[in-house]
Amino acid sequence: MADVEREIHFQTEDGVTIYGTLHLPEQACSDRPVPAALLLHGAAHDRDAFASFVYPGLGQILSSQAVAVLRIDWRGRGQSVADVEYHSFTVEQRSRIYLDVKAALNVLASQPEVDASRLAIVAEEVGSEWAVWGSEGDPRVIALAFISGRLSEQARQRLAERQHVPILCVVSQDDQHGFADMSATAAASKHPDSVIRVYQDMGVGTTMFTVWRYHYPDAIGVGFLAKQGVDTDKIQLVPRDPGDQKPIENIISDWLVARLKSLGRMKEISFKTEDDWTIYGNLRVPENLKPGERAPGIVLLHSGWSDRYIFHRLERLFAQCGIAVLNIDWRGRGKSRDKGNYFKLSREDRDRAYLDAKAALHVLAAQPDVDATKLAILGTYLGAKFAMTAALGDERVRALVMLSGYIPTGQEREAIVQATFPVLFIGSRGLGPVTNAMLDLYELMKDKRSQIIVYDGGAVGYQLFEVDKELEQRIVHWVKECMS
Repeated sequence: MADVEREIHFQTEDGVTIYGTLHLPEQACSDRPVPAALLLHGAAHDRDAFASFVYPGLGQILSSQAVAVLRIDWRGRGQSVADVEYHSFTVEQRSRIYLDVKAALNVLASQPEVDASRLAIVAEEVGSEWAVWGSEGDPRVIALAFISGRLSEQARQRLAERQHVPILCVVSQDDQHGFADMSATAAASKHPDSVIRVYQDMGVGTTMFTVWRYHYPDAIGVGFLAKQGVDTDKIQLVPRDPGDQKPIENIISDWLVARLKSLGRMKEISFKTEDDWTIYGNLRVPENLKPGERAPGIVLLHSGWSDRYIFHRLERLFAQCGIAVLNIDWRGRGKSRDKGNYFKLSREDRDRAYLDAKAALHVLAAQPDVDATKLAILGTYLGAKFAMTAALGDERVRALVMLSGYIPTGQEREAIVQATFPVLFIGSRGLGPVTNAMLDLYELMKDKRSQIIVYDGGAVGYQLFEVDKELEQRIVHWVKECMS
């Protein structure tokens, strides 16, 4: 099956019709959704700024690497010109272009073949400003790339606050305006994957793609002009080896693909427990596994008052580390409410929530890309109780994390210390009795590579992620070591 390219149009929240081109790679399907990128042109261009007559355009390059792409004409440009063209817009009219970006992101996310949790934006010149405001507060956008970006001071400040979003800045040094803005943007970003690529004498915006090709012409480009009757020898246009240099659009694509695919392939799934509850969760599986390679897996269980989304970042960190994740809403919480709210269930039904964890382990182990012999489970407070109950006696479980933990009964305590897997206990002194119970278990299990972390203060469960910004990463590294 070949890549799919189709023309689309959609409405913004203020009623403007936006036109664009959607590229879906041949690998894309609802069962294996792909990440996606939105391409935004600059003031002088339209969506065709990312197309090419001779070489594949950026949209085609991304699609060839299994990334869906939406190229749009934002309001006032290209096919999206209505009554007034962009250059005649008032300041107020220009300030609403960010709504085009918001609507386009929603259109991308709504495609069944697209993984809505992995979106990126590539923006040219002033399109970068609209990219910032259109993606403000949108957790689906996980990477931004700017080509000769023009950004206001306010936009740069907002970007500096998005520490979880890596930024690629591409600019030529002769573009003084763009160079100043891109240098300031890259310097302010705290993300380790943020980078600036500075070229010499390449011009501005997507024109840089063409200028690069003239700096390093190849046989394809020279041959194309020769067929048009151009005396390439006379104008001294001959193929030139770029060495380690790649075309600029390939540099952008490679950077984006690495960021988008590092978070794994995610889809929402549902499954049944043995007592007939329907449980919903996020299944996130690492991409780019080698042929025949299978990833270890972990099940995440939230606390009684929360749902799966408390592990939004942790879920991604595990996938980045090569570990598949099933992050569920257990019975009566989040979306898993087909039989009612957890706190309105009978005590007997509440206590059977460990069956949700058991079913999740079975579902995760059954995934074709998961190594069923290397599973782990993490639980917070009540979730820790369900995690431990489900894990005991399951030989597939190699590690367990208790985030805040719980006070086990005497019978549970005796069963836990017989566990064959190590446990990472994490607690706080403010939750004294519970943490003391965890310290007791640790003393009995430390010879099994178990570890304990105790914080001052009264933070509980996922609140500890705010106390220690490195805690989530420490959890991931500990689990990975246990799987090796």
